[in-house]
Formats: sequence, C-alpha cells, structure tokens
Amino acid sequence: MPMMHDWNMGWFMWWPMWPLAGALAVVLVWVLVRTVRMFESPPSPPPGGESADEILKRRYAKGELDRDTFQRMLMDLHGTDMGHPA
Repeated sequence: MPMMHDWNMGWFMWWPMWPLAGALAVVLVWVLVRTVRMFESPPSPPPGGESADEILKRRYAKGELDRDTFQRMLMDLHGTDMGHPA
C-alpha cells in the first residue's frame, strides 16, 4: 500500500509542469506561424494605391524634391545607377 501512496504523490508533484507545458506549446505555435509568414509573398499595394515610383514622381512634380534628390531616391528604389558613372 505505501507504494500506491508514493505513486499518487508523484503526480501531485508534477502539477506545476502543466502550465509550463502549455506556455511552451503557445511559444512553439507562435514560432511556427512567424516562420510560415516569412516565406509568404510580400503584401501587394492596395487597389488604387500609389506605387513608390508614383509617389516619388508626384513629390518631384510638386517641387518637394530637387532633381538630384529625385534621381538619388529613384536609384535607391530600383537599385541601379541609372547610367550614371560611379
């Protein structure tokens, strides 16, 4: 009979592990969701929304940007030197 009593006490001693196991499960699901989202395609601009080029051209047309700034920002967007020597 004493062995049965020890077995029951063993289960009682493990009760703090259940909240920790639940927290671990939540963290694992969170990591899985973030990993899956990393491989999704980037969100497309909303319909009717302006592209970065359009916003840049509009700002240049309104006089908010000078020619050099406009060209530098356009090069930054496209990752090219637009034919300018280095």
